[in-house]
Amino acid sequence: MENEVKQPDRVRLQTDYFWRKWAPKLGPTLTVLVITLRSYCYYNKLTKERRDWCYPEQKTLADNIGVSVDTVQRELKKPIARQFVTREPRYRYDQRLKRPVRTADTYHIAMDDPLTAEDLQEVANMAKNRLESGEADSKPQNAAHPDKPVDKSPGKPQSAVHIATADRSSRTSTWKNDLRTLSKDIHRPLSGEQEALVEEILSVCGDEHSRRFYETVVRSTDRSRIWSALSQVKEAAATGNLKKSKGAFFTAIVKAQASERIAAM
Repeated sequence: MENEVKQPDRVRLQTDYFWRKWAPKLGPTLTVLVITLRSYCYYNKLTKERRDWCYPEQKTLADNIGVSVDTVQRELKKPIARQFVTREPRYRYDQRLKRPVRTADTYHIAMDDPLTAEDLQEVANMAKNRLESGEADSKPQNAAHPDKPVDKSPGKPQSAVHIATADRSSRTSTWKNDLRTLSKDIHRPLSGEQEALVEEILSVCGDEHSRRFYETVVRSTDRSRIWSALSQVKEAAATGNLKKSKGAFFTAIVKAQASERIAAM
């Protein structure tokens, strides 16, 4: 009966690298906060199934780790927190206001530990030395993660590296153009992956007349933001909070996100 309560098979593991290199830099509160946010996500290395985002309220996070909401907000504002956590505005449809309103942010979490600045420099130096000595192969590999190529730019700030991310720009890219100006890209061919994403949007929103708009969004928007918007549409529909069509709600979220990011520049 005791084990039924404790559930000892449920553990939260972190790498030795995280504890040795990052915990001393993050400090106790941010370390526990990163671990807690990771616990809301998952990545199965065998099946490749993954979800590297979540949207707990800050009050929930504060209760999880035994601190105040102000402390959570302060820790997340630290520059070093961006190595592991990036935040994205999230919206729900307000029936009274008849428009999307901002709710708990979506947190994109680095499930794989980024290299520290000193280790990144060391890897860059190792790669340089091997190239100079002729020992390196044509594709130098990251010492900590052999399946990742080394960034050979010494002193370059390290963004949060994630095993579930196809390219590093997906963590830092912003919408630098208002959606009204994106029509110029309308004739640029879609990649196979982009076409699949358009079909996914259509399967969720069911608005074939908006295909051209969805193609424009896919061309100009990071995948993680699109998946986040689709998740919000599904959630609103499942909870009965969707009074507009799914396509209209998705479009409203996309435009609200774009406007907010442009205003922040």
